[in-house]
Amino acid sequence: MECSGELVELLQIVAGHDFHNVRRAEVRNLLLEGQDRLLGTFSERIGRYAERVLRRRGIEVRTKTLVTGADATSVTLSDGSVVPTRTIIWSAGVRPNDASHDPQLPKYRNGRIRVDACLRVPDRSRAYALGDVASPGDQGPALPMLSPPAMQGGRYIARAILDEIRTGQPPERPFHYVDKGTMATIGRNAGVAHLPAGLELTGFLGWATWLVVHMYYLVGFRNRLSAIASWAWDYLRFDRPIRIILESRRSEPAVRGPIPPGS
Repeated sequence: MECSGELVELLQIVAGHDFHNVRRAEVRNLLLEGQDRLLGTFSERIGRYAERVLRRRGIEVRTKTLVTGADATSVTLSDGSVVPTRTIIWSAGVRPNDASHDPQLPKYRNGRIRVDACLRVPDRSRAYALGDVASPGDQGPALPMLSPPAMQGGRYIARAILDEIRTGQPPERPFHYVDKGTMATIGRNAGVAHLPAGLELTGFLGWATWLVVHMYYLVGFRNRLSAIASWAWDYLRFDRPIRIILESRRSEPAVRGPIPPGS
């Protein structure tokens, strides 16, 4: 969804400007969602809001639709229709890489390692797993495959290793993930945020909250200042040039012959 919103905004800027032979009316942006609404991890109200914004911006949204086949020129959908296209952007989920290649490790269907409440790998001495590759087994819902759980898990494991070195005892306090909220952008001046205590933000306020939070987590004052300046310039000037050198039509080879007089 975020990619569709950014893509249609980018096309409005560069179509006819950087690519003079491409008109915005010639571009079709189709968003497919297998569930009955967008943003399934958010509330239904936020999902419906996101769909309304995307439709107003010229994006075709199809829910309860899956891709059953694709080739170099088209995509076949679950309803039997065929969409001619040469550009497919696939964002249907995340599956962790199997770094261990150990078939004995207990795993979920999606390939994540089933760890205990202290993020320890079962039957492995002093082995931990965190982030996208792991999630506790029977201690509530699975951890989301996002950066905040990985960052909190990394700090927890670092402290556990240091404590075990000093005391010789493995960690006893289980890992507790603190959900600070989830956010997403739909495009210019449109975003959504689900914050603790059930607070939900949409529109410009949700978009601004997303910007502030991501700015806060940048490392270093210089990086923050550079990002603010770059984003402000893009926002005020609509200056996001995309220039690609394309292969032009090849001309016919010149016919060799005698050089005419006077040349």
